[in-house]
Amino acid sequence: MVSMGFAQAAAEGALEAAAGNVELALDLLLQSGGSGPAAGEGSAGTPRRRLVQSVPGGQYSAGARGRSACTCIALSAADRFLRETAAEGPAAATSEDFLAEALRAGTELHGRCLAAGGSVEHLSAEEVLASPAALEGLVSLSKVGDVRQGILSLDGNGGALGLGMRSVLSRCREEADVAGGGWAAAVLTKSPETVLLLLPGALGGECLLVDSHPRYQLPEATGKGAYVMAHATELDLAGTLAELFPATDLGPDVPELMAAMYNSFDVYVFVAKKG
Repeated sequence: MVSMGFAQAAAEGALEAAAGNVELALDLLLQSGGSGPAAGEGSAGTPRRRLVQSVPGGQYSAGARGRSACTCIALSAADRFLRETAAEGPAAATSEDFLAEALRAGTELHGRCLAAGGSVEHLSAEEVLASPAALEGLVSLSKVGDVRQGILSLDGNGGALGLGMRSVLSRCREEADVAGGGWAAAVLTKSPETVLLLLPGALGGECLLVDSHPRYQLPEATGKGAYVMAHATELDLAGTLAELFPATDLGPDVPELMAAMYNSFDVYVFVAKKG
């Protein structure tokens, strides 16, 4: 970045804000006119992220019933958020009981899916949506298109096809805007973990991460259990996801296709069901 003409301090600040992701750091520098964000700040000089709420223990607070329920929790949180957003806006995800209710409803949905014939403990979004249990538990979700697939890579771009996290998020938001505007709920799975991303529509606003897992990678979330974290921009959200799900270099002996499969992630996008 310095060889491209950016100041050393600006480059270092951008790399910190982008969690070491060079592509994201370059975007931050270009958006800021080359000055880069200050340490801990996003592209607009606002905090990159802030913890909105948390529940101690996260999905594991329900014991064995909740340990593998993250996909159902993410879908349940998406359902409630989209159901309430029309009236409350993003405050739907910041109410005191939002996260606790998502953990409760998701854990119960997971149990019903397994009772209805779920074949594995870690259910994919596709498996949950195909279960009869989803008919009563997920009433507000309208799926936009098919699953989107991306690839985590060391350069953050997702390889030559540009399937990195930020590119996939941008496409998800754009397709949700076309499908009906407003907020989009993106359920992202990097096996075996699933999180929920809440992306604002054309009017803009903070991007929200809803995560039922206790984390140690994020200082703000350490020891908090499940949490909701708000991000100033989509770029800041992509930076946090790079911290949670870093690309893994499997070495030169692993075939490229196998490495891509190991670093792949899936995203399902939902908007609020009409009527």
